[in-house]
Amino acid sequence: MNTPGGSTPHQYALPPHCTELQDLIEHREMNFALGNIFKAAYRMGTCSHSDATRDLNKIIWFANRELQRLEAKEDALNMLQRRVSMAEPGEFHD
Repeated sequence: MNTPGGSTPHQYALPPHCTELQDLIEHREMNFALGNIFKAAYRMGTCSHSDATRDLNKIIWFANRELQRLEAKEDALNMLQRRVSMAEPGEFHD
């Protein structure tokens, strides 16, 4: 992807060691769900065993799983922050 000046924005530049999709997934440290989203989007409509509708449904399924994971993580962090803010001074110290 080129910008009007002819350069590639850094977020789209391919690292020199990445020669396969899995290299990009590992380079970006994607988890299982994000890696599957990335692979399904890349191959969409190119595999005989998986049509575009199946790939889109797979993307949606993994995106929902990832969203649930992030929301649960955020909820846990918020709960911890509430506990800390309601704690008596020195309650969490030895």
